[in-house]
Amino acid sequence: MDEYAAWLRTRPGSDNPKTPAPKAEPTLPATPPEPKKPAAKINPHKLQKAEERVARLEGKLAECDAQLADPTVYADAGKVADLGRTQLQLRSELEQAEAELLGLYE
Repeated sequence: MDEYAAWLRTRPGSDNPKTPAPKAEPTLPATPPEPKKPAAKINPHKLQKAEERVARLEGKLAECDAQLADPTVYADAGKVADLGRTQLQLRSELEQAEAELLGLYE
């Protein structure tokens, strides 16, 4: 124990054991952060066309879903298959249109 006390006294800043050692001030990074790019202006014509396309596809998909919800449609297996293919195609087109729309906002 005596050796530990002697070691503490030999350390720098050990003149008053109750005062904490001075803390190093945090340093600022050497390079300043890059300024944000100014937002590109959105072409309102392209934006409107993309929004209209998404709305049109959503409407067609809603119509297809409504037809598939009708129990009388299931009497004709060919019509059900066509509606299923149409639904898959519309969903695919809608995903693509939404991705393009989001791309315009970035």
